[in-house]
Amino acid sequence: MTVRLVLYRVGFVILVVTAVVVIHWSLAILVGALVLAAFITFAYNSWRSARARRRFRTAYGPKGKDLLLVYSNSPNWQNYVETAWLPRWGDRAVLLNWSERSGWQPSAPEVQLFRSVAGDREFNPLAIVVPPRGKPEVVRFWLAFRDYKHGKDRLLRAAEAELENHLSPVSRAAS
Repeated sequence: MTVRLVLYRVGFVILVVTAVVVIHWSLAILVGALVLAAFITFAYNSWRSARARRRFRTAYGPKGKDLLLVYSNSPNWQNYVETAWLPRWGDRAVLLNWSERSGWQPSAPEVQLFRSVAGDREFNPLAIVVPPRGKPEVVRFWLAFRDYKHGKDRLLRAAEAELENHLSPVSRAAS
């Protein structure tokens, strides 16, 4: 084997090792950046949610309001919400009408709470119970009303019972 061939092979090995090290460190930096971005996103969303809860409690807690009801002008539930829920829970509820969202104030505590907690699925109709301490409880009614319009009220009754269960400890804590 000639010296030239040995130098080519050694050079090739050095090049391959360098490439592996660079790729390894690049991947390590990329993974680290992704983990950092995920942590920052999680921390920001947690802070945003805690801030929204705190603002809602500060604005409405002294008024005895611990429930956010979100619904719309849909013929599937508007009448039911206004005739069955508002007489039952209206004194303790803050209302958001999804059909009127263009008029919502983005800085309003109820809007911030809704946006930080509701998510992007089955958010209308929705109830958010905000206890004096801890995280809010979310009860989704979309599927229940879908069945209700077809004469099946089992899911609606179950969701309403779930809401009552979440509201009961809040009532006891306030007394």
